[in-house]
Amino acid sequence: MGVLFGGAAVLMLPVLVLTGPAWLARPGGLLAALYLGCATTGLAYLLYGRGLRTTPVATAATLALAEPAVAALLGVVALHEHLSLVSWAGLVLLALGLVVVALPAGARTPDAPAPETPKAPAGSRQGV
Repeated sequence: MGVLFGGAAVLMLPVLVLTGPAWLARPGGLLAALYLGCATTGLAYLLYGRGLRTTPVATAATLALAEPAVAALLGVVALHEHLSLVSWAGLVLLALGLVVVALPAGARTPDAPAPETPKAPAGSRQGV
């Protein structure tokens, strides 16, 4: 995550050079920068990183797909954007995948008979 944010900072340097830092001198600009940097990004990724420590890789990769799905749904609800039928189908498939990942491992696998252990022929001595 450090490389990701470091790379983003480098990419945003030209924007800072072109627009200048004067907007940070205003109270509204400074509060917006602090809120966006600390609350929405810093805290969120701190918690995200802590969660990744104990989450299996396959589960983490699948759950990471929820972020753009939530963003798309927020766009529909808050910004009145319209999604195509293919987009809705993708969201449904993604939701189904997240439900499958959320199920306990035993609930995902069908009941299979236990493998039989070979029986020793009569008169043989096992474990000797």
